Amino acid sequence: MTKKFKYRPSYVLLLLGIGGIIASTKLFKVVGMDEVGFSFLVAVFGLGSLALGITFLIQFVSHFGSEDLKITEDHIEIPGSWKKKTILNFKDIRNIDSLDSWDRVIRISSKVGIYSIDGKLMKRNDFNEVKEILMSKI
Repeated sequence: MTKKFKYRPSYVLLLLGIGGIIASTKLFKVVGMDEVGFSFLVAVFGLGSLALGITFLIQFVSHFGSEDLKITEDHIEIPGSWKKKTILNFKDIRNIDSLDSWDRVIRISSKVGIYSIDGKLMKRNDFNEVKEILMSKI
């Protein structure tokens, strides 16, 4: 039995990234038109919105082409950013943390290292089903 769950970013990240870049260009047009203090303040907000826009775009692009999260009888395949994936055997998993946290992240500590499953990249029902399956396997 293999269960697959979509593990993709929301298009909200794309819209936020494009919006941040557009807002920064609008803010940079105002710089130098008025007083020095006001121009400095607008430039700081412009740089901030540019940085946020680029960050959101990088998050979207890095997870966009990732594969699905797969759970089989004996292991779980967790897709990572930039098409990296981690295969964890259930017998190697030591502990599962942060199941009911505010950020919807499952942290899995194993013999190899600590890995996380981000709930923001999944539908809420799929995320809850993954939690239930992991708790039943451990």
